[in-house]
Amino acid sequence: GLDDGHRAQWAALEGEDWHAVMSPHGPHHFASRAELRAEVRALEPLLRALPSAPALATVARSSDLYLPAEAAAAVEWEVLLLLRRVWPGAAGGSLPISLEECHEEDLPRIL
Repeated sequence: GLDDGHRAQWAALEGEDWHAVMSPHGPHHFASRAELRAEVRALEPLLRALPSAPALATVARSSDLYLPAEAAAAVEWEVLLLLRRVWPGAAGGSLPISLEECHEEDLPRIL
């Protein structure tokens, strides 16, 4: 059976919550920006171990809601920032560690 905590969780579900819980597809956990950032940053040791910069990097977008649309842009920007921090390229210079610390003048070096 359910304990009091689980009963409270079920009682609090509304509209879209029910769809997310009962749907056989789609995310069962919506990651926060901090969680997304941490997952992208976990790639840094792997990228730094490569002998040279990759010619191409792909960020997969899932059409079955595995990566919700509202999270996709954040993931792409985090990946771009990480790639440019690891391999600055011709633009050179250091970049902030997080997107929140970036300013408009950082944009050309990220892109």
